[in-house]
Amino acid sequence: MAAVMAEMQRIARVCDPQRPASEPAMLNAAATARPVPVSDELFQLLVRAHAFARGSDGAFDPTCGALTLAVEPPGGDPADEPGLARALQAVGWRHLLLDPATRSVRLARAGVRLDLTGFATAYAIDRCVALLRRQGIQHALVGAGGDTRLLGDRRGGPWTITLRDPDDADRVLALLPLQDLAVSTAVGHRREHRLRAPVLDPRSGRPPAGLRSATVVASEGITAHALAKAALVLGVEGALKLAAAQAAVDAVLVDAEGRLHVSAGLQNLRQAPPAGRAAVRAGAAPQSVA
Repeated sequence: MAAVMAEMQRIARVCDPQRPASEPAMLNAAATARPVPVSDELFQLLVRAHAFARGSDGAFDPTCGALTLAVEPPGGDPADEPGLARALQAVGWRHLLLDPATRSVRLARAGVRLDLTGFATAYAIDRCVALLRRQGIQHALVGAGGDTRLLGDRRGGPWTITLRDPDDADRVLALLPLQDLAVSTAVGHRREHRLRAPVLDPRSGRPPAGLRSATVVASEGITAHALAKAALVLGVEGALKLAAAQAAVDAVLVDAEGRLHVSAGLQNLRQAPPAGRAAVRAGAAPQSVA
């Protein structure tokens, strides 16, 4: 456990753009003027983030730092409409240029800022599970925020991941029995309160309206995280298409009316009765459950 916490802290130091000495902070400061060489670890992480952005048509975007600062500036008020429009001009995954030959990064438009915060957390969880596996650990759960990675099973039975109503934490929507997989949940606006900032559509700067939450199950944490963020932005139809286009990826979506929508790899998902029980088993066709 101490090794896990040390690895989490190391990756935070490496990837947090709010730390002046971190590589993302240096890229945000200098990479619009010239290509900046970076460590192999950060370069490979950016390669993966760029691929998820391209595959989701920008619904997930690692260059959303300017938008994040505009909507939630530290110690200030959110930007007005002109300020938001200026921030959006500095968002776009196509502005992230990666050169494998020199292992360098260039941000091709003034004002572009990388923000890998959540993606780096999912990466840290993946690294920690690999670390535990090397130590001989066979059963573990590592989680942070909305991201969870499962190592093995729970000593003969599956781990149970609870999906809760984003607007009512006491209401269980479904139970997911899983093993050796990663799960990530992205949450949109909450009716009465916000425990964390809502995901924003990098293309419009607005909170997604079609879904209250999107949960993605995948083989690794960074895949689940990126696709959960993208799914929330894309809405029911787009999210199900995105999941169907990936290998070994499934999604559970909660729409604006509280209905569940399930991707092709899951079936028999039903809203939990008052006792809070539901079931998910491997299956065939996508379905919506009222």
